Amino acid sequence: MTTGAQRESLLREIADAERGSRLLARDQARLHGQLAQLRAELRALDLAANPAQSAPRTDVRVPVTSTEKVALFRALFRGRDDVYPTRLVSKTTQKAGYAPACS
Repeated sequence: MTTGAQRESLLREIADAERGSRLLARDQARLHGQLAQLRAELRALDLAANPAQSAPRTDVRVPVTSTEKVALFRALFRGRDDVYPTRLVSKTTQKAGYAPACS
């Protein structure tokens, strides 16, 4: 095979590979769209089957008194002897609060 024939053969193979690559990219884009649509349909079915999942929780109560706050802190860090509260005072607002600390 001459150099010119080899070159033509390589150019044809490159053109075929580029065409195949474009087809794959088109198929990939189509499949990504299909996946997004199917996932959206699945989410809609799940929400219709269990609407409580999408509803915001209204039973959450924010602790107001210091006793309630301490009880919440102790409940969150139950079993953690190495975690304890430290009292902080803001330099700008002079408000006091507590933050967890580790020993």
